[in-house]
This record gives sequence, C-alpha cells and structure tokens, in this order.
Amino acid sequence: MRVLLVEDDEAIGCAVAEALRKGGYTVDWVGDGQQALTAATVEKYAAVLLDLSLPGLDGLEVLRRLRDQGNRVPVLVMTARAAIEERIDGLDAGADDYLVKPFHVGELLARLRALVRRQGPEVQRVLRNGAVLLDPSNHEVLFQGEQLVGFIAAAAHELRSPITAMTLHLENAVDAEAAPVLLQPRLAPLGASLERMRALVEQLLSLARIQAQAGHSRERVDGMAIVVEAMGEVFPVADAKNVDLGLARGEQVSVLGSEHDFRALARNAIENAVLYTPAGGKVDIHLYRDGGDVVLAVEDTGPGIADEHLPRVFDSFYRVPGSGRPGSGLGLAIIRSAAARLGGTVALENRQPGGGLSFVYRQPLPSGELAGQALAGAGTR
Repeated sequence: MRVLLVEDDEAIGCAVAEALRKGGYTVDWVGDGQQALTAATVEKYAAVLLDLSLPGLDGLEVLRRLRDQGNRVPVLVMTARAAIEERIDGLDAGADDYLVKPFHVGELLARLRALVRRQGPEVQRVLRNGAVLLDPSNHEVLFQGEQLVGFIAAAAHELRSPITAMTLHLENAVDAEAAPVLLQPRLAPLGASLERMRALVEQLLSLARIQAQAGHSRERVDGMAIVVEAMGEVFPVADAKNVDLGLARGEQVSVLGSEHDFRALARNAIENAVLYTPAGGKVDIHLYRDGGDVVLAVEDTGPGIADEHLPRVFDSFYRVPGSGRPGSGLGLAIIRSAAARLGGTVALENRQPGGGLSFVYRQPLPSGELAGQALAGAGTR
C-alpha cells in the first residue's frame, strides 16, 4: 500500500518513513508543497501524511488545492500547530485527521490504519487477462506469477550476450579483407540497428533497477562527482558529433537520495541533450544552489520539442514524430522515475531566443548543507 509523506524536516521525515516501511507501507517522500501536489496528481495513494509548515506552498494550501481538484485521497495532517483554531482550520480545509507533534509512532500508524479502513474495500482489487495479472492496490503487474519489472530486467539481461555476439561478428565481417565491397554498405544499417538494440537493453535494465528498488535509499551523495562522471561517459558521443559539451556552472553540492537514481537522471539528461544537438552545437551543464534547492540544468542548441508533445515526452517509449533521431523513448521515462524517488521535480521548456531545449531538475538540499565553492565558467570547459 503506497502513501505519500510530505515533510520538509529531514530528521522527522527519515524517522516517519522508516516507521511506515516497517509497518508494511511503500513510501514516497517529498519535501515541499509543490512536489506534494505533483506527486498526488500523477500517483494514486492510499493516504497522504501532510506537514503544514512547508517551504513554498504551505500544507493548508496544498490541502485546499487537492480538494478543489476533486482529489479525495485521505489526508492525515501532522504538525506542531496545536491551537484549537488551527486544528479547525486544517479539518475545514479538507483534512481527514489531525495529529499534533510530538506524537508516538504507534498512534500515527493506528490513525493511518483507521483512515485507510474508513475508505472501505475496493470494488475490484485485481484484474486478470490470461497470464497477466494487475494489482492496482500494490501497483504491480505480474506475468505468469512473476513481477513484470523483474521479467523485463531478466529478459533484457539475457539479450546482452546475443547482441554482443552479433556486434562482434558484424565488426569482423565489415573489417574482413575478403568482404565484398558491395556487401559492406548493406551491413552498415545492421550495425546501427544493433547499436539501437544495445541502447534499448541498457535503458530497460536501468529503468527496471530503479522501479524494482524496495524502498527509497536516502543518503547524501556527491552531486558534482556524479555529474562530472556522467559528462565523461557521454563525452565520446559529443566529441564524435563535434558538440561542445561543458560545465558552465558547478558547485559542490550534496543530493539526498539514491546514488543510482541521481546517476541515472544526470546521465540520461546529458545524453539526451547531446543526441538531439546537431553537429557543431553546444550543451551546457549547470549544477548549483538556488535558495533551499539543488538544481541540475542542461541546456542545448538542438531543435527543441513542439509544445504539443511536451506533456507526453516523459511517457515510456514515446518518441516525438518526425524527430529523425535514433532512440528508444525511455530516457525521459527513466528520468521521471528517478526524480520521483529522489523527491525532486523535472521541467522541460523550449529556450527563447536562439532555440534549443532547457532541462531543469530541482530537489530540496539536505538540511545543513553548507555553501560550496563554485567551480565555474570558461575554466572548466
């Protein structure tokens, strides 16, 4: 059963999230009101645990907007605001229950169970079609009794060896002195197809690893080191295309979350920008603090994305019609999954003037993060 925890205090958030997971819940944890609204819009939760004193939108405003949107998800307010007038305001704004800090974990779990219990049983909890079973309550898809994420990961892993073998045989055939001259041009498209298949397999494995993680690992990771490593991995592609890939602004910042999630997000964002930037173009990377957030921005001089396609580009396997670029349509889906687990938000917008696309990932800084020394500009390029 999945619940949304909205709490900006790192110490309280870690403790509550751990207690909820021990209680058998799957937890998505975000740290501000705007992230809470986004998460509650794209995901169906059994309940929301909402602090009121949040950066940006406060908890009461989040509550009002959820109810104005027709979202009836049960909401348990947990706050230090103990005055009777404040409790009344919270309940009138749409809260289903109100718990004053400090509280006992046992009481929190009991109130949460009561909230969920009051919703009553779902009319249809499991959908089945042949060997495929869909369980909406757990957000699981099973194929022949096996989780589909695990099935995809296993299938992708098994494809690695035959793809590698085919690639090696193709390279040997193309390089062979005895290969007919007329045959070699016909082998080139096969090589491109194998490369696309290899990239698809790697992205399927990455997406499966992100989605299959049992819980959110929340640890401090070195954001700058991961971004620099991701740039190094993508640099050969940029160099081959004569694309100027550089760090325009960099600050030593920590990111709270899973290292694998942030690495997947940064690598795919940078790789996408390079792939869609024409030869002779430019891709600038920015990693910096903005108020209480860490921001990763990637700006390119590519063709951008038509506004009507922007809402769909984060869907798995969606590719913009007529882009003419190779790809699986999974890069942004991987980014979206990683961002949701990290508790951050992603935005894409077309740059004006000059064209190109701007990718911006934003996540609250860990509590107590010290200001770092910017490494920036022309000297890092």
